[in-house]
Amino acid sequence: MRDFEQDPNENFDSHNDGLPETPSQTDQSKGEAFEPQNEGTTNISESNYEHPEQTNHADFNQTGGKPPKKGASSSLLVAFCLVLFIFVAISIGALLDVGNVPDSSDGTGTTESTGASSTSSEFSPSSTTDSADVQSTTSHETAPGASVIYPDTGEYISIYREVANKCIQSVVVIQVTSASGSGAGSGVIYDANGYIVTNYHVANEDCRKITVILYDGSSYEGQYIYGDELADLAVVKIDKSDCVAAEFGDSSRLTYGDAVLAIGNPLGYGLSVTTGVISRPSESVTIGNATMTLLRTDAAVNSGNSGGGLFDLNGKLIGIVNAKIAANTVDNVGYAIPSQTVVKSINDLKEYGYIRGRARLGISVTSEYYWNLSWIQVSEINQSGSAANSGLQIGDILSQCNGVKIDSFETLSQQLTKYSIGDTVTLTVYRPKMEWNQANWTEYFNTAEKVDIQITFKEFNPNS
Repeated sequence: MRDFEQDPNENFDSHNDGLPETPSQTDQSKGEAFEPQNEGTTNISESNYEHPEQTNHADFNQTGGKPPKKGASSSLLVAFCLVLFIFVAISIGALLDVGNVPDSSDGTGTTESTGASSTSSEFSPSSTTDSADVQSTTSHETAPGASVIYPDTGEYISIYREVANKCIQSVVVIQVTSASGSGAGSGVIYDANGYIVTNYHVANEDCRKITVILYDGSSYEGQYIYGDELADLAVVKIDKSDCVAAEFGDSSRLTYGDAVLAIGNPLGYGLSVTTGVISRPSESVTIGNATMTLLRTDAAVNSGNSGGGLFDLNGKLIGIVNAKIAANTVDNVGYAIPSQTVVKSINDLKEYGYIRGRARLGISVTSEYYWNLSWIQVSEINQSGSAANSGLQIGDILSQCNGVKIDSFETLSQQLTKYSIGDTVTLTVYRPKMEWNQANWTEYFNTAEKVDIQITFKEFNPNS
């Protein structure tokens, strides 16, 4: 399985030209940085303009003490009026420019993003442009009654952190040794007295030694209590009475997109957390001899995660991780046994010694092989089972179950896990007319009678 790839985060630099940065200056919908723009503002400075009464006066050349001529006086008067008109015009223009400074009260001078958040920059008319004179306010627009959590807030950080740190204390590392070798998996404490649920393929009656390592690093010897291979569930117990137990949630209420955390012991490296969602709340999956109804998640799971917990954001255990699709072309397709199935299986195993409600024929079969042929043949019929009094006989060769070819015990088991108590199936068998041997095998099959048998599944104890 390839590692889950996330889209790279792009860094956007905001150039505020000396203005203090605010988180909302990034458009939430486009990912582009916006700069507050000082549109409509004018920095007014004193022009090199001298007052007419001070500088624009006529120099009288008092030659011989005579007054200026009348023509010269008229020219000076015209020049003085022209200068006065220019002064008044410039003064009025300056006053109009001052009036163009944006007023925060009427909403001018605001840059608003196209996303859920908007940014407004409010300017105070001043003779300086120091950042201390600029006040930046931030507002976030949401739907009525909705709230937005931003990455730089404590609420955002704690979405997974608090749940993960709580739930991981109930998850354990399981190390086993059996005749076939050693391995490692995960488990979840569901009872404070040291009862742990895990997968049957992780810990079962064939294990010679089971070691359980808790979150705090303490190690205990584990004991296999009971389990079921088809359900892929088992219970292991350690001698400890104050364990941190997980709380079961209701897996039947899960739907597409619900956030989850997978906690386990991937690759045997120790406890770790991955996050994801419920990809499908119910999917029929065939694993080994059983067809199971499982939760599918995109939370990364790897070898060693088996038996670990799948938790919701309320910290409730909603599944036990048990499988994944492992292929070079597949990313993050993992499965977990729903919590409702887990609870029922544990309770049934404890109270009855088997899981109730499962379709069972109540027969024993032997697998036969010859050349390229393989078949299964009825060797025993339980008188308390579903097939008793159905017409099925010892020696019958199973051919089909509701039209599906049955050529091995594995395929028969897979088919039976699709049905429940009360369901009726048609079992097609071949009933031989002679004893089989290598010399007459062709005649043995060719002369066998084809028989269809109706069987309705009923509840019975397979251990009786």
